Amino acid sequence: MKRIYTFLAAIILAVTGLSAQTNATRVFADLAKIKGITSVYVSGPMMKLGLSKLSDNIDIDNMGVAIKGIKNPGGLELVNAEKPELASRLKTAAAGILKGKNTTVLVETKEDGESVNIFSPSKLDNNVIRDLIIEVSEKDNEYTLIYIHGDIEI
Repeated sequence: MKRIYTFLAAIILAVTGLSAQTNATRVFADLAKIKGITSVYVSGPMMKLGLSKLSDNIDIDNMGVAIKGIKNPGGLELVNAEKPELASRLKTAAAGILKGKNTTVLVETKEDGESVNIFSPSKLDNNVIRDLIIEVSEKDNEYTLIYIHGDIEI
């Protein structure tokens, strides 16, 4: 499980090279209102502030890593359910969101009944992906959905 969280953290840090709409529409707003669901919302301006502090402290060039597009992120939403009945409800809602946004699978990982899937609702356009949806399903029926709003330059 720690590997999945490490992988997720790496993806989120890499993906925070977002540039996009500052006032992104909150996709999970209704899900966040369900009793028992944990939710997190980080606005675009707050992400931009955090990214500016991150880039002040990390010398990317000396590490041999190229992170592009750390400009004007649109925001981040996260919803999590730890109880099986709520996880099932979130999965059903997620399936509708993924279908409605006509997503493409970018990454799919499975290990011991746990999975991490990364989707994009758009096609690659001039080395830019618009928005990412990360789905984490754990074998104890915990379920997490993360939506990163913005243009991700790759």
